[in-house]
Amino acid sequence: MSVYMLTVEKLLSWSPRYARERIEKLFAGREALTPREVAESADTPDDALWVLLREEYLPERELRLLAADFAEIALLAERAAGREPHPDSWACLEVARRYARGEATGAERSAAWSAARSAAWSAAGSAARSAARSAAWSAAESAAESAAWSAAESAAGSAQLAKVLAAIAEEVQ
Repeated sequence: MSVYMLTVEKLLSWSPRYARERIEKLFAGREALTPREVAESADTPDDALWVLLREEYLPERELRLLAADFAEIALLAERAAGREPHPDSWACLEVARRYARGEATGAERSAAWSAARSAAWSAAGSAARSAARSAAWSAAESAAESAAWSAAESAAGSAQLAKVLAAIAEEVQ
């Protein structure tokens, strides 16, 4: 098993929200750290996920499945708050999981995404116009990536972080 090492320069190449000085302080004079070490030193679960959710050391399949798990958490939170998500959102989630496992085509994924996007636009149309435009545009603009990160950010916590760490336990020390 190879250990992937991060350097200050590597982290900076990913356009972090922190300045070089903050990242150098995190490294405390060390040449390199493992992703786990960086994540464990992160200020928030969001920061830790930002470091860990990378194809450099987590296969695309796992990233897609984790994104689906985070999206499901967000949908369940909506349900718990009394706002039942549109059936197309649930269907899109299932197709995303099937796609990650190689059981759905790109065309199926695109069709599910389009249906979920249309549902978001329809729901937004019944809400206050200015807020709806902002929310719908945000949701539709880059659904795969944006939704995954939004879901990850809203659902980020120790349980999600633990799930990601478990997923990369074999690839990253």
